[in-house]
Amino acid sequence: MASSVPQAPRPSRRAIAAIALTALLVVGPVATRRASAFPGAGESQTTLVTEPPASSWGEEVTLTATVTCVSAPPQPTGSVTFDDTAGDAGRYLGTVPLNADGVATLTLSTLDVGARTLRASYSGSSSCGPSADDDTHLVVGITTATMLTSSPNPSQVGETVTFTAHVVAESPGPNVEGAVGFFDESTGTPLGGMPLASGSASISTSALSVGGHRILALFDPGPGTPFGPSSRDVVHTVDAAPPATTPRASPTATVERAEVTRGDQHAGIGSGFQPGETVSGEQLSTPLSLGTQVADDQGVVRFTWTIRGNETLGEHTFTVVGEVSGRASTTFRVVDRGSMPATRADLAPLAIVALPVLAAGIGLRVAARRSNRYSTLPRRAGRS
Repeated sequence: MASSVPQAPRPSRRAIAAIALTALLVVGPVATRRASAFPGAGESQTTLVTEPPASSWGEEVTLTATVTCVSAPPQPTGSVTFDDTAGDAGRYLGTVPLNADGVATLTLSTLDVGARTLRASYSGSSSCGPSADDDTHLVVGITTATMLTSSPNPSQVGETVTFTAHVVAESPGPNVEGAVGFFDESTGTPLGGMPLASGSASISTSALSVGGHRILALFDPGPGTPFGPSSRDVVHTVDAAPPATTPRASPTATVERAEVTRGDQHAGIGSGFQPGETVSGEQLSTPLSLGTQVADDQGVVRFTWTIRGNETLGEHTFTVVGEVSGRASTTFRVVDRGSMPATRADLAPLAIVALPVLAAGIGLRVAARRSNRYSTLPRRAGRS
């Protein structure tokens, strides 16, 4: 009966010959097995032939057992039992009665994937004793492909790395089942195994040493599944941990005056930059580039500029940006001159003008007082 499951590609004749040769070397030459005859019965000989010698999973295989009576001319009677003896427990395949020619034939498509050792056992009769024979057969499973990834790659020593294997069938068929074993081929260390879940299996480790590691993922379909094994490896690199660094403080920005008027010269200072670092300055919110400065040995830069005569009144921002250290900002206000509090610097010009005027006024007042005093004194006699 033909199987309804999609067939895997049939192996080439060269592959079949190589596999059959390997099986012969492992199992040993196919030999006719003779058992002790029943009391008074002659010996029998059973020969088992399997066609084709190798098949794809789900393909029909025909087992033909031919029984002859060695010492008695009558054709043997009875039945032949077929078994798959591979594995610890073996597997019963069926029992078929001999035909008139002493031949029993069993056709099936349910052999498990892998190298099989098939046995035909003749039960014996009153004229022919029991006998058995073995034959080898290879069932090629559905071809699979394994893909393997590692993340992160490269990693640092002590960092957890996850290896993920994806297994797919290269031809349509049932869902892939089985397990994946992970191995570090560079050190000969098994990393562990995981069953497939939706075609994937993952394992994580943080025990990889510094250097390159060739990691192998080996898919094992397990007994009773229609799949063939497959594998894939990946090179994973583990780097040494970088030296610890002391984080630098963030840069800061300050201005000389919190309030300035239009037309005044202003200055801003940035500090906390790396010595020799190029730092750019800018006035916002009405953008005005202040150019660039190189930070001195103390990591300080200074920008001076003149507030524009038509500058917008209100809050503005002084910003410094370093190529390495980042940015810092502070605010200041542009105000009308009338709203500015008087300072000594503002009063100096007025004093220069006011002092002479004030001195002249004091002099006139003193002269007037003297004149009034003399006018009130009595006049001396003889003066007219």
